[in-house]
Amino acid sequence: MKAHHPMTAGMRIAALLAGVMLLSSCAVIKAPAATSTPQPALLNVRCGGYTCPQIGGIEQAADVNEQIYRYYETALRGLPAQDELALVHRMDQTGGYLALSTTLQLRDGTVLLRWPSLFVAPNGALLYPVDDVAAQLSAAAGYLDDMLWMRSRGLAGEYRPYDSTASTHDALALLVEAYEYLAGGAVDDAGIDAALTDTAMRKAIAVGITHYPSFDPADSPLSWRMALDQMTGWLAAVDDSIYGRSSDVATARDAQQLVELYEGMLEIVQDGQPAYTLPDSGQVLSGLYADDTYPLNRAELAKIFVTLYEQSQGEIVLRNEAFNRPGDTDDVYCRKAMEALLMYTYPSYDTFTPDLPVRINMLPGWVLNYLDGLDLDYQAELHQASPDKAQQYWDILYGPVPYQRVLRMARRLIEEYEDRARLSQPPVTRINDRPYDWYMDQEDTGPYSSVNCMPTAAAMAIKWYHAASAATPQQLRDYYPYITEGWTIYPVEETLDRFGIPYQAHTMDLQQMIALLDDGNILFCQVNAGNIQESGHCVVVYGYEKRGDSLWFILQDPADEGTNAYGRPLNAGRRLEANYVYWIIQRFTAMYLSIPAPPAQ
Repeated sequence: MKAHHPMTAGMRIAALLAGVMLLSSCAVIKAPAATSTPQPALLNVRCGGYTCPQIGGIEQAADVNEQIYRYYETALRGLPAQDELALVHRMDQTGGYLALSTTLQLRDGTVLLRWPSLFVAPNGALLYPVDDVAAQLSAAAGYLDDMLWMRSRGLAGEYRPYDSTASTHDALALLVEAYEYLAGGAVDDAGIDAALTDTAMRKAIAVGITHYPSFDPADSPLSWRMALDQMTGWLAAVDDSIYGRSSDVATARDAQQLVELYEGMLEIVQDGQPAYTLPDSGQVLSGLYADDTYPLNRAELAKIFVTLYEQSQGEIVLRNEAFNRPGDTDDVYCRKAMEALLMYTYPSYDTFTPDLPVRINMLPGWVLNYLDGLDLDYQAELHQASPDKAQQYWDILYGPVPYQRVLRMARRLIEEYEDRARLSQPPVTRINDRPYDWYMDQEDTGPYSSVNCMPTAAAMAIKWYHAASAATPQQLRDYYPYITEGWTIYPVEETLDRFGIPYQAHTMDLQQMIALLDDGNILFCQVNAGNIQESGHCVVVYGYEKRGDSLWFILQDPADEGTNAYGRPLNAGRRLEANYVYWIIQRFTAMYLSIPAPPAQ
């Protein structure tokens, strides 16, 4: 049997168990002295809503039982009585020693936690568990603490055995619960594909935490990298719908808080032991910005990531000139961020776009990319030193995730957000839709389908204006047989004239775009979200949604990308952040057309 430390180690166990910090329901009861019996016997006394074990028929029974009672009373002090929970005690005899073990179980016998065994020596001395067991118990008690913390906020927090494997469903269920708690109401999943029966997945899709799946989330093992991706979607959804911050320009403080949040998640998955040293983000950033409300663009974000990286990993040496020298900046921080894979070119392979404001809805994905860069660097070093350790680390990130760590992630997210001011006003929306379907996609529109976005968008605009229109993208393309590439704006204008559709050209002004939508117009916009030297794309904006400072355009995108969970084309009624839409128009043509509503019939 294992060696045991004396009383002091046991008191450390009691202190760890006392970390379950909820109001006590345990009344202090004087333990009864054990009665003399011929053989040791397991007895029980009440302690709040649970039982405390006692042993009869041993030497020094009164002293031993007093110590046992103090040990359990301390452990149970933070454990409120719940109908579905019970303590089950067991006593075994081995080699002259008595072993007293306890499990916390559901009423159906499912074991949630195991207390480490206490041992009673033949001379009546009580022996407490060794420190490695104490560490295990501390982690298990932390899981129970998280479970009870969630329940104190009315969240279900499904009871699971400690160290049980989490599925994708489990992570989504906890994230949806966290979302609904912060939002103060249930997510509406009406209209989503009836074949998708997993409620957590349906609700996660409805608010944008995840996308339409091709698998059953209940049967899909969860890796920590998948959990971080889901958390990234959750952050974007919460900042948009509940706090109305998507369109805000991120500040140095926002970056610091988010970096610390993701680093905290990294510590959770590694059970409190980060694989590599993470710098004190607050201290580092306070040295960069005297004012933590300083607004960030991509160059400033690169500066933050590089500074944090070099504090822990050492200086980044610029080696790959062809890779890390984008055509639009020579800034050393931008180049270093690319060298270390902390950031990439954007939006095309040869541009970094250093002056682009970093908005809140962009920040989570870019912070996750920064941590990916740290991970890649660490894995490369680890593989060089020890391939076996590198594989172990890979298994941590991409192997199964214990349920208690996903539960801790959900708690951490709620703690981060629950004291923030929520939106107090309902969203403002303007949707210039039609009572009939006027969406079209460019797939199968003739030999030029791949470049038929402009004829398709023009056909949509005509159908929006004239309900009876039967004009198709291919028919409009056929008016210009000599054009074998994508259209410019001129064939669009001629086509609108041909069908008697009034329009007006405008230079870029975001507030004017909102005003035109308020007046019932739709906006025909040419966009480029990639290489500016290549042909672009086009969309028809027909509405907007404003939540706090979040501003989203509602648009018809003719690109065919399949269907969504509601059975509609994925790009029909697409939501895009308005400042982003403004930017991809401005960088391409810097103009758009407005089309007014037809006269009342």
